[in-house]
Amino acid sequence: MSDSRPSHESAPGIRFLVDDLGVVRTTYSGAVGYAQMVLHLQERERAGVLGRPQVVDAREATLALSAAEVQAFASLTRELRLRTSVGPTAVVATADLVYGIARMYGAFDDSDSFAVFRSMAEAEAWIGGRQQGG
Repeated sequence: MSDSRPSHESAPGIRFLVDDLGVVRTTYSGAVGYAQMVLHLQERERAGVLGRPQVVDAREATLALSAAEVQAFASLTRELRLRTSVGPTAVVATADLVYGIARMYGAFDDSDSFAVFRSMAEAEAWIGGRQQGG
């Protein structure tokens, strides 16, 4: 989905914009670690878009996270959900390592509002279903 609005860098290697449908379009590129992911989460909260659905395109990224950092990020997200609305997130990852790390996060994330996919079409369909109450 194209959008003429400029994207904003929320952390090194992470950019996002909100499309015309209200979906946060996030792109990870290069090496992305725990600190950048936390900064992105904080920036989405500051921008008032944390409750919107998000599609993360991680096809051009390398996630530099340990298992302990993945677990800590899932814990941080759970704590955030206790005080505010956090929209569903679909991650698109084609590299096996990134896909596996995202799946690990999904196992730690104690909700049904996160999923990881190999294709953008699958992620879009899942987010679309979430927007319609699915």
